[in-house]
Amino acid sequence: MRAAFAVAALAAGLFAAASAASAATIQAASTAFTDVSNAVASASPGDTVVLPPGTNAWSSQLTIGSITLQGSGTNCTVIVDETPPVGNGTALMQLSVTSSVLTRVTGIQFTHGVTNNLTFDNYYGSIVIYGANPSWRIDHCFFNVMSSKAVHVGDDAFGLIDHNVFLTFNRISIEIFGTGYGDAAWAAPTQFGSANAVYIEDNYFSDGNNFGLVDVSGGARAVFRHNTMIGSYFNTHGTETTQRYRSSRYVEVYQNNFTYMTPPDWQNFYAMCDIRGGSAVIFSNTAAGYWSVGSLNYYRATDNDTGFTPWFGATGISGWDSNSPPLLTGVNSTGVQLTNLIVPGANWTNNQWFGCTVLNSNTQLMGIVTGNNSNTLFFMPSRRAWLQVNFAPGDTFVVRTVYPMLDQPGMGPGDLISGDTPAPVWPHQASEPIYAWGNAQYLNQGTLNPASGNIGSSYPNILEGRDFFNAVKPGYTNYVYPHPLNVDVPALTATILTATNSPDASATNTNSVSGSTGDSSSTTNSPSGDSSTNSAPVVPAVIKPTPPSDLTPHPAGT
Repeated sequence: MRAAFAVAALAAGLFAAASAASAATIQAASTAFTDVSNAVASASPGDTVVLPPGTNAWSSQLTIGSITLQGSGTNCTVIVDETPPVGNGTALMQLSVTSSVLTRVTGIQFTHGVTNNLTFDNYYGSIVIYGANPSWRIDHCFFNVMSSKAVHVGDDAFGLIDHNVFLTFNRISIEIFGTGYGDAAWAAPTQFGSANAVYIEDNYFSDGNNFGLVDVSGGARAVFRHNTMIGSYFNTHGTETTQRYRSSRYVEVYQNNFTYMTPPDWQNFYAMCDIRGGSAVIFSNTAAGYWSVGSLNYYRATDNDTGFTPWFGATGISGWDSNSPPLLTGVNSTGVQLTNLIVPGANWTNNQWFGCTVLNSNTQLMGIVTGNNSNTLFFMPSRRAWLQVNFAPGDTFVVRTVYPMLDQPGMGPGDLISGDTPAPVWPHQASEPIYAWGNAQYLNQGTLNPASGNIGSSYPNILEGRDFFNAVKPGYTNYVYPHPLNVDVPALTATILTATNSPDASATNTNSVSGSTGDSSSTTNSPSGDSSTNSAPVVPAVIKPTPPSDLTPHPAGT
């Protein structure tokens, strides 16, 4: 078996060497879509298509695969997105990554246009990546206030996004989905510290409206490291609002600088990382202006929401979860409407029902218990007022333990779920706790004051010491940094942000970048996350959303 692997590896190496030796450089006549499209059509795998300086509007989608599309620098080559603002929108560029030959986009500025401006919410990404081959890279580009998500990754296309500037206003910068609904990933072993993830490293992110800039869903696996993020947070979706698409499978977030707000502004965001499912490691980050380094949430615990189809809520009778037999049944006999459930004469021990789920059998709404006294159960608030459990006179109730809940934070692989409308059966998921360590947290209270650096959860079904630990993950080793695809960096004219995003949704876009790309390789955090080896954290200044004036791309093209 080893001999066969060695022969395959040698053949792959010889093929790559032969491809590199025969690769050609093709000069596009201009940045006009037709000229670039013609140059791409004439290219062979391994070739580089070079775009000259210039600004042009594109109204059609360009598809590339197994070639490099290289601009002349982000202050020189500017592509204006004028794809039709109809329906859910259209991607400006698609990377088809079905070959082992590198597909790469580098050295280009992308910006919104006249008709395709910020009044239109493009659901799709400006650049979309599909295909299950890990040989792709987007680097040294400037995404300058797009109407869409700047980059959308699907199909478990594991690759690299590095040394880019993402300047946004109320838009996701990078959205990552796995293959299909994410079922295969949820049935596969976990591979922390491996190449099997989308790697996001050495980028600069800033949002003018404090929006979540990285979103991981659908069984996706992602590593977010050595980035700078301003006015935003890292986010994963759970198995709920994306409906049939499941939660992120696992993420690794380390050695990043996050800044939400700095003095003299007195404001903190609730969490640097919002994790709504699966597993994670979160270590050696700096978080300035956040109440928590990580908040672990699970919407199905409180909301029996029809918007969560086909999963709905973790009611205690849903087949998707591990449910105990009924522990207590009864009826609201008080004669009044109750938001907290009162059972006269119960004589309970304080908090004996903590973490249990109570289903109103009449309304099918449920609540998870945050505590109780001798005769009253108290519930965690729902996300929506109309989903909050309550009990009218005569309503019956059932109390159960519901744990684990499907794909909740701290869960790992289980049985394969399949089909568009699968039958609800608990997939016997294994425990896979979330770990956090070595994070430097600062609360913004007029001055930046050190805080615990811990992660936590307000959900009674997500417990420290079981579902998450504020400790080093045993046996964890991070993947090699820089990523192996992070080579052959071109000399570009622009990369670190010196101006900022404008909230103006009009056609004129005057943001600019200059300097060298947001390379945070100078960070001194230890890869092992040993906080004792960290130097004093560098807290980036917050860049306010004011319109700069030193670069004025012409949205209509030239």
